[in-house]
Amino acid sequence: MGTGAGATTEPSAGEAQGLAHQTTNLPTTPLAVHQTTYFFKNSAFEFVLLASLGRAYYQGANIGKVLFTIRQIEDGNFDSAYQAMIAAGDEARLLAENSADGGHTESARQAYLWAQSFYDSAIYFADGTGDPMRVAAAWQMMDDCWLKSIDLFDPPVEQISIPYEGVGLRGFYFRGKSAREKRPLLILVNGSDGSALDMWMLGAAGATARGYDCLTFDGPGQGYALWKQQLTFRPDWEHVVTPVVDFALGRPGVDRRGSRSRASARPDTGFRARLRLRSGSPPPSLIPVSAMFPNHGRPRCRLR
Repeated sequence: MGTGAGATTEPSAGEAQGLAHQTTNLPTTPLAVHQTTYFFKNSAFEFVLLASLGRAYYQGANIGKVLFTIRQIEDGNFDSAYQAMIAAGDEARLLAENSADGGHTESARQAYLWAQSFYDSAIYFADGTGDPMRVAAAWQMMDDCWLKSIDLFDPPVEQISIPYEGVGLRGFYFRGKSAREKRPLLILVNGSDGSALDMWMLGAAGATARGYDCLTFDGPGQGYALWKQQLTFRPDWEHVVTPVVDFALGRPGVDRRGSRSRASARPDTGFRARLRLRSGSPPPSLIPVSAMFPNHGRPRCRLR
């Protein structure tokens, strides 16, 4: 039986029956009406790998390597997908380390982003492998690469600590490419399974290129706050965002007036959107909030 997504070798009848049973009984995401599949019949696999390809727009993926990795994955086999992603992440991380040792800053930065993307994808497949320890292991490898990459940005990404109910929420501050002393700020709110890399790819990369500063953070139930601080989700998310906004508006480079009028949550679907709607209550500094939900239209966002 062919193991690649694009393999042409036909399985035997017995193998096909076993694979069909294995695939259809695994967790998957719902298919939209008229949705086309490009690589996998299992929509969870399709979603993760298409997301990996999408990161290439801001140098967060090597398209050729992603396509090669896709062919190493057996459709519906979570262990196959996890192993392929970890191997690709390890290869990219080694490339990044060698580039950094040689003084090739931009090459190292990009390769660290590639490694993060592969490790991030591995997290999505880890649960299906039956080994719950793999989730935390893949997250740690992804986070290590992120922390090694932030000093390689121009300007460097600043790691911050936001006071929150007796602890510090870990966050990151991206300075916009602007000569202005004070710049408008976008606060990027993640979802239940996103990473700092996602916030760079899905918002900060485009915003900083247009002169916006950006701030993102891991709140209760997210990333570092969950894995390292054991902080779980809370329904009143406005009580998480309020100290974040207070912290942000206290920074010397933030245009408070511009941030009040322009700060918005990136239109999105899923859990991020729900957290952003909660953020749209108090505080009044965080207006307007924009969010969209699945199957209610295509999210759109343009920064001037």
